[in-house]
Formats: sequence, structure tokens, C-alpha cells
Amino acid sequence: MELKILWLYHDIKDVFGDMGNLQVLKKRCHMRGIDCFVTTCGIKEEADMSMYDLVYFGTNITGKDAYVLEDLRQRKDGIVQALNSGVFFLLICGGFQAFGKRYLYEDETIDALGVFSYQSDYRVKAPCIGNVRVSSSLVTQEIIGFENHPYRISGITDPLGKVLLGKGNGDGMTEGYVQEHVFGTNLHGPLLPKNPALADKIIELALQRRYGDVALQPLEDRYEQKAREALQKRFKIA
Repeated sequence: MELKILWLYHDIKDVFGDMGNLQVLKKRCHMRGIDCFVTTCGIKEEADMSMYDLVYFGTNITGKDAYVLEDLRQRKDGIVQALNSGVFFLLICGGFQAFGKRYLYEDETIDALGVFSYQSDYRVKAPCIGNVRVSSSLVTQEIIGFENHPYRISGITDPLGKVLLGKGNGDGMTEGYVQEHVFGTNLHGPLLPKNPALADKIIELALQRRYGDVALQPLEDRYEQKAREALQKRFKIA
């Protein structure tokens, strides 16, 4: 069994711990005897996304980064084809925003990729900075992480989870976006080292297209749990 990952724009503004997320996916696959291969794809580089199990798109790009959005728009048909064929997409921060409908600024409105109907509103003047706790029906563990974004995402009909601490999508109630094989989130820092159950859920869903329902064997997550306990104390969770 193998997991093939395509990492979009790996060399652009990688300040949110994207490499850490990929390392967690690779490590947790390796510990189960699953081969995991990560291929990168930058501006103007060709890639058939339908050939992969998981497409990862992070970075802190915004609507003002026209050179990235222009390249992304050239890939839209391939992205939609990959989505329709069941490829899993993990979208973090800038990647999450880019797949929405538009960016709203005080002085202009910029079209995003338009794959989904939500939008990023920079007019709210309410920066969302700090630790976050999210309750999600997708995993048994609370999702914990860090947010640092100056926008509110509106039009989310299917959030990743309910906010227990922090701002999430900016409303203090919901965080992220979920579709059958798409996870979008504002959480970074990176996200997955803090959330092994979420990492495993992503691996399972990404493997489904080629291997059907996959039930991963549990791992001994002693150190991961200690890290979570340290964060919970910081969050003042008993």
C-alpha cells in the first residue's frame, strides 16, 4: 500500500509549518508499513493531480499574491477533475482561502479560484490570533492548533468543527470547511503534530480512492499525547 502526495507551491511563503504537516503524514504511514511519496509542484510546473491520493496546499498567500492565483487558475480544470475523481485535498490557511469564491478588501474585490462558495473578508478589522480548540465529529480527539489571520471566512455551510476556544473562521463559532474528501482549516503552526487522530483520518480518506475503506492500525502515541497534555495545560483544560 502506498500514499502519493502532491505538495502545491512548496517554495512560496512556507512559514506556517507546512513541512511539519507533511513529515507527520509520512512518519505515520511509515510506522504502518505504508510507502509515502511527496512530490512538489511550483509555479508553471506541470502536474496531473488526478494521479495523486492527496493534494496539499498551505502557505500564507492572499488575494494580493496575483502570481500565485494566476497559476492556480490555470490549474482549475485539473483541480476539479481531481476532486471529482476522489483525490483528497488538505487546504491550510492560504490554500483554504484560495479555493473559495473571492477575497473582499476595502478597496477591491479579487476573485479566488471559485471551487467552493465561501469567501474571505478582510474588511472586518478583527485579527484572529491565538490558540484554538475545536470539537469535530470527524475525530474523537479535540482538534487543537494556532490561528493568526486578519480575515473572516463567511458562507461556510459545512465546517470542520465547532470552536471551543478562539475565533476559527472569524465568528468564534465554526472552524474550517469539510467536504467528503476536502478539509480546509485556518489552523497552522503546524497542525498535524498536535493532532495525530486528525492526521490518521486524513490518511484513511486519502487511501480510500485506490484501496476502499481503510482502517489504520493504532499507533503508540505516548509522546504525541504528552505534547497534547502540555498544550491542554496551557489552554487551562483540566
